[in-house]
Amino acid sequence: MLLRRALVLLASTAVAVGTLASPGTAGATGDATSYAASYAGGTDPRAAGAWKVVSTGSVHALAEISTARTGDGVVHAFYRQDTGALGAQVEHAALSASGTPTTHSSVVSLGSVSEAYPAMVTPAGGLRVVFAGLGDGPAGDGRPAEATSDASGAAWTVQPRALLKNGSAYAGYGLGATVLPSGVPVTAATSLGSHTWRVGAIETTDPAARNTAPDDQLTTMPSCCAYHTTLVSSGDAVWMAWYQNGDSEADNGVFAQQIHPAPGPVLKAPGSSVGGSSSAADQSIAMVARPGGGVVMAYRRGYLDASVGLWQVGSGTAATVPGSRGLDRVSLSTTPTGRLWLGWTDDSGDVHVTRTGTTGFATGTPASIPAPSGSTVWDMAIDGSDKDAVVLVNDSDTNRVLATVVPPPLTESARPKSIKVGVTTKVAFKVTEGGRAVKGAKVVGGGRKCTTNATGSCRLALSPRKPGRLKVTAKKRGYRTVTFVLRVKR
Repeated sequence: MLLRRALVLLASTAVAVGTLASPGTAGATGDATSYAASYAGGTDPRAAGAWKVVSTGSVHALAEISTARTGDGVVHAFYRQDTGALGAQVEHAALSASGTPTTHSSVVSLGSVSEAYPAMVTPAGGLRVVFAGLGDGPAGDGRPAEATSDASGAAWTVQPRALLKNGSAYAGYGLGATVLPSGVPVTAATSLGSHTWRVGAIETTDPAARNTAPDDQLTTMPSCCAYHTTLVSSGDAVWMAWYQNGDSEADNGVFAQQIHPAPGPVLKAPGSSVGGSSSAADQSIAMVARPGGGVVMAYRRGYLDASVGLWQVGSGTAATVPGSRGLDRVSLSTTPTGRLWLGWTDDSGDVHVTRTGTTGFATGTPASIPAPSGSTVWDMAIDGSDKDAVVLVNDSDTNRVLATVVPPPLTESARPKSIKVGVTTKVAFKVTEGGRAVKGAKVVGGGRKCTTNATGSCRLALSPRKPGRLKVTAKKRGYRTVTFVLRVKR
Protein backbone atom coordinates (compact mmCIF):
# COMPACT_ATOMS: atom_id res chain seq x y z
CA MET A 1 0.00 0.00 0.00
CA LEU A 2 2.81 2.41 0.79
CA LEU A 3 4.43 1.71 -2.59
CA ARG A 4 1.17 2.38 -4.43
CA ARG A 5 0.76 5.66 -2.54
CA ALA A 6 4.30 6.70 -3.50
CA LEU A 7 3.64 5.94 -7.17
CA VAL A 8 0.50 8.05 -7.03
CA LEU A 9 2.45 11.01 -5.70
CA LEU A 10 5.03 10.69 -8.46
CA ALA A 11 2.36 10.48 -11.17
CA SER A 12 0.02 13.13 -9.83
CA THR A 13 1.29 15.91 -12.07
CA ALA A 14 1.49 13.87 -15.26
CA VAL A 15 -2.08 14.46 -16.51
CA ALA A 16 -2.91 17.78 -18.14
CA VAL A 17 -6.34 19.34 -17.91
CA GLY A 18 -6.74 19.34 -21.68
CA THR A 19 -6.54 15.54 -21.86
CA LEU A 20 -9.60 14.96 -19.71
CA ALA A 21 -12.94 13.93 -21.15
CA SER A 22 -16.05 15.89 -20.29
CA PRO A 23 -18.33 14.64 -17.49
CA GLY A 24 -20.42 11.62 -18.35
CA THR A 25 -18.70 11.01 -21.71
CA ALA A 26 -18.95 7.37 -22.75
CA GLY A 27 -15.51 5.84 -23.20
CA ALA A 28 -13.75 8.40 -21.00
CA THR A 29 -12.43 5.34 -19.17
CA GLY A 30 -13.00 1.69 -19.97
CA ASP A 31 -16.18 1.58 -17.92
CA ALA A 32 -17.11 5.24 -17.39
CA THR A 33 -20.40 5.17 -19.31
CA SER A 34 -23.58 7.15 -19.22
CA TYR A 35 -26.59 5.71 -17.42
CA ALA A 36 -28.78 5.83 -20.53
CA ALA A 37 -26.28 4.06 -22.77
CA SER A 38 -25.62 1.35 -20.21
CA TYR A 39 -29.29 0.74 -19.54
CA ALA A 40 -30.11 0.63 -23.25
CA GLY A 41 -27.51 -2.09 -23.59
CA GLY A 42 -29.39 -4.22 -21.09
CA THR A 43 -27.26 -3.53 -18.03
CA ASP A 44 -28.57 -1.53 -15.10
CA PRO A 45 -25.50 0.36 -13.80
CA ARG A 46 -26.93 0.17 -10.28
CA ALA A 47 -26.26 -3.56 -10.47
CA ALA A 48 -23.11 -3.53 -12.59
CA GLY A 49 -21.19 -0.70 -10.96
CA ALA A 50 -20.82 1.47 -14.08
CA TRP A 51 -18.73 4.56 -13.38
CA LYS A 52 -19.58 8.08 -14.64
CA VAL A 53 -17.03 10.89 -14.80
CA VAL A 54 -18.03 13.71 -12.42
CA SER A 55 -15.20 16.25 -12.48
CA THR A 56 -14.55 18.81 -15.22
CA GLY A 57 -10.82 19.43 -14.76
CA SER A 58 -7.67 18.03 -13.22
CA VAL A 59 -8.47 16.84 -9.70
CA HIS A 60 -5.68 17.06 -7.16
CA ALA A 61 -4.15 13.62 -6.65
CA LEU A 62 -4.59 13.77 -2.86
CA ALA A 63 -8.04 15.35 -2.91
CA GLU A 64 -10.64 14.11 -0.48
CA ILE A 65 -14.27 14.01 -1.51
CA SER A 66 -17.01 15.31 0.76
CA THR A 67 -20.75 15.10 0.18
CA ALA A 68 -24.02 16.57 1.40
CA ARG A 69 -27.54 15.45 0.50
CA THR A 70 -30.18 18.18 0.33
CA GLY A 71 -33.85 17.73 1.18
CA ASP A 72 -34.73 17.01 -2.46
CA GLY A 73 -32.51 13.91 -2.37
CA VAL A 74 -29.79 15.40 -4.57
CA VAL A 75 -26.23 14.41 -3.64
CA HIS A 76 -23.74 17.30 -3.81
CA ALA A 77 -20.07 16.35 -4.17
CA PHE A 78 -17.08 18.58 -3.37
CA TYR A 79 -13.43 18.04 -4.29
CA ARG A 80 -10.29 20.03 -5.08
CA GLN A 81 -9.43 20.83 -8.70
CA ASP A 82 -6.17 22.45 -9.74
CA THR A 83 -6.59 25.57 -11.84
CA GLY A 84 -2.99 26.10 -12.91
CA ALA A 85 0.50 26.27 -11.49
CA LEU A 86 -0.52 28.58 -8.65
CA GLY A 87 -4.21 27.99 -8.28
CA ALA A 88 -6.78 25.63 -6.79
CA GLN A 89 -10.53 25.59 -6.37
CA VAL A 90 -13.10 23.58 -4.49
CA GLU A 91 -15.53 22.38 -7.13
CA HIS A 92 -19.14 21.42 -6.55
CA ALA A 93 -21.11 18.90 -8.61
CA ALA A 94 -24.79 18.04 -8.18
CA LEU A 95 -25.56 14.42 -9.10
CA SER A 96 -28.71 12.92 -10.59
CA ALA A 97 -30.33 9.72 -9.30
CA SER A 98 -28.05 7.71 -11.61
CA GLY A 99 -24.89 9.39 -10.30
CA THR A 100 -24.48 11.57 -13.38
CA PRO A 101 -23.44 15.20 -12.76
CA THR A 102 -26.14 17.70 -13.72
CA THR A 103 -24.51 20.99 -12.68
CA HIS A 104 -21.06 22.23 -11.66
CA SER A 105 -19.96 25.35 -9.82
CA SER A 106 -16.83 26.72 -8.19
CA VAL A 107 -17.15 27.14 -4.42
CA VAL A 108 -13.93 29.12 -3.94
CA SER A 109 -10.68 29.73 -5.87
CA LEU A 110 -7.42 30.59 -4.09
CA GLY A 111 -3.71 30.16 -4.54
CA SER A 112 -3.92 27.04 -2.35
CA VAL A 113 -6.75 25.23 -0.61
CA SER A 114 -6.60 22.69 2.20
CA GLU A 115 -7.28 19.09 1.18
CA ALA A 116 -10.27 18.62 3.51
CA TYR A 117 -13.38 20.76 3.01
CA PRO A 118 -16.34 19.59 5.10
CA ALA A 119 -19.72 20.08 3.43
CA MET A 120 -23.08 20.11 5.15
CA VAL A 121 -26.72 21.12 4.86
CA THR A 122 -27.53 24.14 7.01
CA PRO A 123 -30.50 24.23 9.41
CA ALA A 124 -32.26 26.42 6.82
CA GLY A 125 -31.78 23.77 4.10
CA GLY A 126 -28.95 25.39 2.12
CA LEU A 127 -25.40 24.18 1.55
CA ARG A 128 -22.26 25.13 3.47
CA VAL A 129 -18.61 24.28 2.76
CA VAL A 130 -15.68 25.09 5.07
CA PHE A 131 -12.15 25.52 3.72
CA ALA A 132 -8.78 27.07 4.54
CA GLY A 133 -6.31 28.48 2.06
CA LEU A 134 -3.91 31.18 1.02
CA GLY A 135 -4.73 33.92 -1.46
CA ASP A 136 -6.12 37.40 -1.83
CA GLY A 137 -8.63 38.76 0.68
CA PRO A 138 -9.69 37.70 4.18
CA ALA A 139 -10.71 34.20 3.03
CA GLY A 140 -7.10 33.54 2.03
CA ASP A 141 -5.37 34.33 5.31
CA GLY A 142 -4.89 30.67 6.28
CA ARG A 143 -7.81 30.61 8.72
CA PRO A 144 -10.89 28.45 8.09
CA ALA A 145 -13.62 30.29 6.21
CA GLU A 146 -16.98 29.26 4.79
CA ALA A 147 -18.94 29.55 1.57
CA THR A 148 -22.71 29.14 1.45
CA SER A 149 -25.33 28.51 -1.22
CA ASP A 150 -28.99 27.69 -1.54
CA ALA A 151 -29.94 24.03 -1.96
CA SER A 152 -29.04 24.04 -5.66
CA GLY A 153 -25.35 24.82 -5.12
CA ALA A 154 -25.39 26.91 -8.29
CA ALA A 155 -23.81 30.06 -6.80
CA TRP A 156 -21.63 30.49 -3.72
CA THR A 157 -20.95 33.38 -1.34
CA VAL A 158 -17.82 33.47 0.82
CA GLN A 159 -18.88 34.73 4.25
CA PRO A 160 -16.93 37.65 5.82
CA ARG A 161 -15.80 35.95 9.02
CA ALA A 162 -13.07 33.65 10.30
CA LEU A 163 -14.01 30.36 11.92
CA LEU A 164 -10.76 30.00 13.91
CA LYS A 165 -7.98 32.26 15.11
CA ASN A 166 -5.51 29.57 14.02
CA GLY A 167 -3.91 31.04 10.89
CA SER A 168 -2.09 27.80 10.02
CA ALA A 169 -5.21 25.73 9.39
CA TYR A 170 -4.52 25.75 5.65
CA ALA A 171 -1.34 23.72 6.26
CA GLY A 172 -2.75 21.35 8.87
CA TYR A 173 -3.68 17.73 8.23
CA GLY A 174 -7.33 17.90 9.08
CA LEU A 175 -10.13 20.45 9.09
CA GLY A 176 -13.39 19.67 10.86
CA ALA A 177 -16.61 21.67 10.79
CA THR A 178 -20.25 21.38 11.72
CA VAL A 179 -23.10 23.67 12.67
CA LEU A 180 -25.43 23.61 15.66
CA PRO A 181 -29.23 23.55 15.22
CA SER A 182 -29.17 27.26 16.12
CA GLY A 183 -26.88 27.96 13.17
CA VAL A 184 -23.76 28.59 15.29
CA PRO A 185 -20.63 27.17 13.59
CA VAL A 186 -18.17 24.85 15.30
CA THR A 187 -14.73 24.41 13.71
CA ALA A 188 -11.53 22.50 14.50
CA ALA A 189 -8.04 22.20 12.99
CA THR A 190 -4.91 20.25 13.84
CA SER A 191 -1.76 21.82 15.24
CA LEU A 192 0.96 19.16 15.65
CA GLY A 193 -0.06 17.26 18.79
CA SER A 194 -3.05 19.47 19.48
CA HIS A 195 -6.39 20.60 18.14
CA THR A 196 -7.62 24.15 18.16
CA TRP A 197 -11.38 24.51 18.07
CA ARG A 198 -13.98 27.21 18.40
CA VAL A 199 -17.72 27.46 18.94
CA GLY A 200 -18.83 30.54 17.03
CA ALA A 201 -16.77 32.73 14.70
CA ILE A 202 -14.59 35.85 14.59
CA GLU A 203 -17.07 38.24 12.98
CA THR A 204 -14.69 40.58 11.16
CA THR A 205 -12.53 40.81 8.08
CA ASP A 206 -10.05 43.15 9.75
CA PRO A 207 -6.65 41.41 10.09
CA ALA A 208 -5.70 43.20 13.29
CA ALA A 209 -9.00 42.34 14.97
CA ARG A 210 -8.63 38.70 13.93
CA ASN A 211 -5.13 38.55 15.38
CA THR A 212 -6.26 39.97 18.75
CA ALA A 213 -9.48 37.91 19.03
CA PRO A 214 -9.87 35.55 22.00
CA ASP A 215 -7.86 32.37 21.58
CA ASP A 216 -9.34 29.16 20.23
CA GLN A 217 -9.95 26.35 22.69
CA LEU A 218 -7.35 23.60 22.82
CA THR A 219 -7.20 19.81 23.10
CA THR A 220 -3.65 18.54 23.65
CA MET A 221 -2.35 14.98 23.37
CA PRO A 222 0.82 13.69 25.10
CA SER A 223 2.80 13.46 21.85
CA CYS A 224 2.73 14.44 18.18
CA CYS A 225 0.86 14.29 15.81
CA ALA A 226 -2.86 14.71 15.10
CA TYR A 227 -4.44 14.28 11.67
CA HIS A 228 -7.73 13.90 9.78
CA THR A 229 -10.13 15.80 12.01
CA THR A 230 -13.91 15.36 11.78
CA LEU A 231 -16.65 17.18 13.68
CA VAL A 232 -20.21 15.89 14.05
CA SER A 233 -23.15 17.49 15.83
CA SER A 234 -25.88 15.36 17.38
CA GLY A 235 -28.46 17.83 18.60
CA ASP A 236 -26.51 20.33 20.69
CA ALA A 237 -23.65 17.93 21.37
CA VAL A 238 -20.54 18.18 19.16
CA TRP A 239 -17.99 15.40 18.87
CA MET A 240 -14.48 15.69 17.44
CA ALA A 241 -12.55 12.70 16.04
CA TRP A 242 -8.99 12.37 14.74
CA TYR A 243 -6.09 9.98 14.11
CA GLN A 244 -2.99 10.26 16.32
CA ASN A 245 0.38 8.64 15.57
CA GLY A 246 1.89 8.96 19.00
CA ASP A 247 4.62 6.88 20.58
CA SER A 248 2.55 4.55 22.77
CA GLU A 249 -0.78 2.77 22.92
CA ALA A 250 -2.20 5.65 24.96
CA ASP A 251 -1.68 8.17 22.17
CA ASN A 252 -1.68 6.06 19.00
CA GLY A 253 -4.87 5.26 17.07
CA VAL A 254 -8.22 6.93 16.52
CA PHE A 255 -9.69 9.18 19.21
CA ALA A 256 -12.86 11.11 19.93
CA GLN A 257 -13.86 13.85 22.35
CA GLN A 258 -17.10 15.66 23.01
CA ILE A 259 -16.19 19.36 22.86
CA HIS A 260 -19.63 20.99 23.22
CA PRO A 261 -21.58 21.97 25.26
CA ALA A 262 -18.62 21.19 27.54
CA PRO A 263 -15.31 19.41 26.83
CA GLY A 264 -15.30 15.78 27.87
CA PRO A 265 -12.57 13.16 28.21
CA VAL A 266 -10.56 11.96 25.21
CA LEU A 267 -11.74 8.45 24.27
CA LYS A 268 -9.92 5.89 22.13
CA ALA A 269 -11.74 3.85 19.48
CA PRO A 270 -11.47 0.18 20.56
CA GLY A 271 -8.85 -1.75 18.61
CA SER A 272 -7.64 1.25 16.59
CA SER A 273 -4.07 0.29 17.46
CA VAL A 274 -2.20 -2.87 18.37
CA GLY A 275 0.00 -1.75 21.21
CA GLY A 276 1.75 1.36 19.95
CA SER A 277 1.23 0.56 16.25
CA SER A 278 -1.68 1.51 14.02
CA SER A 279 -2.61 2.03 10.38
CA ALA A 280 -2.87 5.70 9.43
CA ALA A 281 -6.35 6.83 8.48
CA ASP A 282 -5.13 8.74 5.39
CA GLN A 283 -8.48 10.57 5.28
CA SER A 284 -10.92 12.47 7.48
CA ILE A 285 -12.28 10.11 10.12
CA ALA A 286 -15.62 8.61 9.04
CA MET A 287 -18.12 9.66 11.70
CA VAL A 288 -21.85 10.47 11.54
CA ALA A 289 -24.70 11.39 13.83
CA ARG A 290 -27.24 8.55 13.59
CA PRO A 291 -30.87 9.66 13.91
CA GLY A 292 -32.03 8.34 17.26
CA GLY A 293 -28.73 6.54 17.80
CA GLY A 294 -26.02 8.95 18.92
CA VAL A 295 -22.71 9.22 17.06
CA VAL A 296 -21.11 6.33 15.12
CA MET A 297 -17.56 6.03 13.78
CA ALA A 298 -16.08 3.72 11.11
CA TYR A 299 -12.31 3.21 11.22
CA ARG A 300 -9.45 0.80 10.69
CA ARG A 301 -9.58 -1.76 13.46
CA GLY A 302 -6.32 -3.60 13.92
CA TYR A 303 -2.94 -3.08 12.35
CA LEU A 304 -1.72 -3.75 8.79
CA ASP A 305 -4.42 -6.22 7.60
CA ALA A 306 -7.12 -4.26 9.41
CA SER A 307 -10.92 -4.57 9.19
CA VAL A 308 -13.64 -1.93 9.41
CA GLY A 309 -14.63 -1.23 12.99
CA LEU A 310 -18.03 0.29 13.80
CA TRP A 311 -18.12 2.10 17.13
CA GLN A 312 -20.97 3.75 18.97
CA VAL A 313 -18.80 6.62 20.20
CA GLY A 314 -18.53 6.51 23.97
CA SER A 315 -19.29 2.80 24.33
CA GLY A 316 -16.69 0.30 25.49
CA THR A 317 -16.85 -2.07 22.51
CA ALA A 318 -16.90 -1.94 18.72
CA ALA A 319 -18.19 -4.28 16.03
CA THR A 320 -16.05 -5.65 13.20
CA VAL A 321 -17.71 -5.56 9.78
CA PRO A 322 -17.60 -9.03 8.13
CA GLY A 323 -15.74 -9.22 4.84
CA SER A 324 -13.82 -5.97 5.36
CA ARG A 325 -10.33 -7.27 6.10
CA GLY A 326 -7.57 -5.53 4.17
CA LEU A 327 -9.39 -2.22 3.78
CA ASP A 328 -7.65 0.91 2.55
CA ARG A 329 -10.13 3.82 2.81
CA VAL A 330 -13.50 3.81 4.57
CA SER A 331 -16.54 6.08 4.32
CA LEU A 332 -19.78 6.20 6.29
CA SER A 333 -23.17 7.88 5.86
CA THR A 334 -26.58 7.61 7.46
CA THR A 335 -30.16 7.86 6.26
CA PRO A 336 -33.06 9.68 7.96
CA THR A 337 -34.32 6.30 9.22
CA GLY A 338 -30.99 5.47 10.89
CA ARG A 339 -29.55 3.02 8.36
CA LEU A 340 -25.77 3.18 8.01
CA TRP A 341 -24.16 2.87 4.58
CA LEU A 342 -20.54 1.70 4.67
CA GLY A 343 -18.10 1.84 1.80
CA TRP A 344 -14.44 0.91 1.75
CA THR A 345 -11.68 0.21 -0.73
CA ASP A 346 -9.07 -2.51 -0.73
CA ASP A 347 -5.48 -2.06 -1.85
CA SER A 348 -6.42 -2.83 -5.46
CA GLY A 349 -8.86 0.08 -5.43
CA ASP A 350 -12.00 -2.06 -5.66
CA VAL A 351 -14.94 -0.69 -3.69
CA HIS A 352 -17.03 -2.69 -1.22
CA VAL A 353 -20.44 -1.56 0.02
CA THR A 354 -22.84 -2.77 2.69
CA ARG A 355 -25.67 -1.38 4.82
CA THR A 356 -27.07 -1.89 8.31
CA GLY A 357 -30.66 -1.88 9.47
CA THR A 358 -32.25 1.09 11.20
CA THR A 359 -30.67 0.05 14.49
CA GLY A 360 -27.63 -1.98 15.44
CA PHE A 361 -24.54 -2.78 13.39
CA ALA A 362 -25.57 -6.01 11.65
CA THR A 363 -24.51 -6.09 8.00
CA GLY A 364 -24.57 -8.69 5.25
CA THR A 365 -22.30 -9.82 2.45
CA PRO A 366 -20.77 -6.64 0.98
CA ALA A 367 -21.21 -5.80 -2.69
CA SER A 368 -17.90 -5.63 -4.53
CA ILE A 369 -17.55 -3.10 -7.36
CA PRO A 370 -14.41 -3.16 -9.53
CA ALA A 371 -12.43 0.07 -9.60
CA PRO A 372 -12.71 2.17 -12.76
CA SER A 373 -10.62 0.60 -15.52
CA GLY A 374 -6.93 1.52 -15.33
CA SER A 375 -7.34 3.63 -12.22
CA THR A 376 -5.67 4.07 -8.87
CA VAL A 377 -8.31 4.98 -6.30
CA TRP A 378 -6.90 7.43 -3.77
CA ASP A 379 -10.04 8.47 -1.93
CA MET A 380 -13.70 7.44 -1.81
CA ALA A 381 -16.95 8.70 -0.33
CA ILE A 382 -20.39 7.16 0.09
CA ASP A 383 -23.72 8.97 0.50
CA GLY A 384 -26.71 6.68 0.93
CA SER A 385 -30.47 6.92 1.11
CA ASP A 386 -33.09 4.32 2.03
CA LYS A 387 -33.15 3.40 -1.69
CA ASP A 388 -29.49 3.24 -2.77
CA ALA A 389 -26.09 4.87 -2.34
CA VAL A 390 -23.91 7.13 -4.46
CA VAL A 391 -20.23 6.11 -4.35
CA LEU A 392 -17.52 8.53 -5.52
CA VAL A 393 -13.82 7.88 -6.04
CA ASN A 394 -10.79 10.04 -6.81
CA ASP A 395 -8.84 8.30 -9.58
CA SER A 396 -5.34 9.65 -9.14
CA ASP A 397 -4.07 8.03 -12.36
CA THR A 398 -6.29 10.23 -14.55
CA ASN A 399 -6.94 12.97 -11.96
CA ARG A 400 -10.70 12.61 -12.08
CA VAL A 401 -13.63 12.00 -9.75
CA LEU A 402 -16.04 9.27 -10.84
CA ALA A 403 -19.35 8.08 -9.42
CA THR A 404 -21.59 5.04 -9.45
CA VAL A 405 -24.89 4.15 -7.78
CA VAL A 406 -25.22 0.94 -5.76
CA PRO A 407 -28.48 -0.62 -4.55
CA PRO A 408 -28.48 -2.36 -1.16
CA PRO A 409 -26.81 -5.79 -1.54
CA LEU A 410 -28.71 -8.94 -0.61
CA THR A 411 -27.18 -11.65 1.56
CA GLU A 412 -28.07 -15.31 0.93
CA SER A 413 -27.41 -18.25 3.22
CA ALA A 414 -28.27 -21.95 2.88
CA ARG A 415 -28.79 -24.96 5.08
CA PRO A 416 -27.26 -27.43 4.41
CA LYS A 417 -24.32 -25.85 2.61
CA SER A 418 -23.40 -29.05 0.77
CA ILE A 419 -25.48 -31.72 -0.97
CA LYS A 420 -24.86 -35.06 -2.73
CA VAL A 421 -25.01 -36.08 -6.37
CA GLY A 422 -28.18 -37.96 -7.30
CA VAL A 423 -29.88 -37.31 -3.97
CA THR A 424 -32.87 -34.96 -3.78
CA THR A 425 -32.21 -32.58 -0.91
CA LYS A 426 -34.49 -29.85 0.39
CA VAL A 427 -32.24 -26.86 0.94
CA ALA A 428 -33.52 -23.98 3.08
CA PHE A 429 -32.42 -20.55 1.85
CA LYS A 430 -32.63 -17.29 3.75
CA VAL A 431 -32.29 -13.85 2.18
CA THR A 432 -31.50 -10.80 4.29
CA GLU A 433 -30.27 -7.24 3.91
CA GLY A 434 -28.77 -5.21 6.71
CA GLY A 435 -29.52 -8.04 9.11
CA ARG A 436 -33.25 -7.99 8.27
CA ALA A 437 -35.33 -10.59 6.40
CA VAL A 438 -36.27 -9.76 2.81
CA LYS A 439 -39.72 -10.90 1.69
CA GLY A 440 -40.45 -11.55 -1.98
CA ALA A 441 -36.92 -12.34 -3.16
CA LYS A 442 -36.66 -14.84 -6.03
CA VAL A 443 -34.26 -17.71 -5.32
CA VAL A 444 -33.20 -19.62 -8.46
CA GLY A 445 -30.81 -22.54 -8.96
CA GLY A 446 -30.57 -26.12 -10.22
CA GLY A 447 -33.59 -25.63 -12.46
CA ARG A 448 -35.75 -24.74 -9.46
CA LYS A 449 -37.07 -21.50 -7.98
CA CYS A 450 -38.89 -20.26 -4.90
CA THR A 451 -39.96 -16.95 -3.33
CA THR A 452 -39.02 -15.92 0.20
CA ASN A 453 -41.72 -15.43 2.82
CA ALA A 454 -41.96 -12.82 5.60
CA THR A 455 -39.00 -14.41 7.38
CA GLY A 456 -36.89 -14.22 4.22
CA SER A 457 -36.99 -18.01 3.81
CA CYS A 458 -37.89 -20.52 1.11
CA ARG A 459 -36.85 -24.06 0.08
CA LEU A 460 -35.57 -25.69 -3.09
CA ALA A 461 -35.60 -29.44 -3.73
CA LEU A 462 -32.29 -29.91 -5.55
CA SER A 463 -31.05 -33.05 -7.36
CA PRO A 464 -27.59 -32.30 -8.79
CA ARG A 465 -26.26 -34.62 -11.51
CA LYS A 466 -22.54 -34.00 -11.09
CA PRO A 467 -20.16 -32.97 -8.32
CA GLY A 468 -18.68 -29.51 -8.03
CA ARG A 469 -20.39 -26.21 -7.33
CA LEU A 470 -24.03 -25.28 -7.77
CA LYS A 471 -24.82 -21.57 -8.01
CA VAL A 472 -28.08 -20.29 -6.54
CA THR A 473 -29.01 -16.63 -7.03
CA ALA A 474 -31.30 -14.40 -4.99
CA LYS A 475 -32.75 -11.27 -6.56
CA LYS A 476 -35.39 -8.65 -5.91
CA ARG A 477 -36.15 -5.39 -7.65
CA GLY A 478 -34.31 -2.52 -5.97
CA TYR A 479 -31.60 -4.75 -4.50
CA ARG A 480 -28.24 -5.98 -5.74
CA THR A 481 -28.41 -9.65 -6.78
CA VAL A 482 -26.35 -12.14 -4.79
CA THR A 483 -25.14 -15.66 -5.64
CA PHE A 484 -24.63 -18.47 -3.13
CA VAL A 485 -22.51 -21.49 -4.05
CA LEU A 486 -23.51 -24.92 -2.79
CA ARG A 487 -20.90 -27.64 -2.66
CA VAL A 488 -21.97 -30.84 -4.45
CA LYS A 489 -20.29 -34.03 -3.25
CA ARG A 490 -20.25 -37.54 -4.72
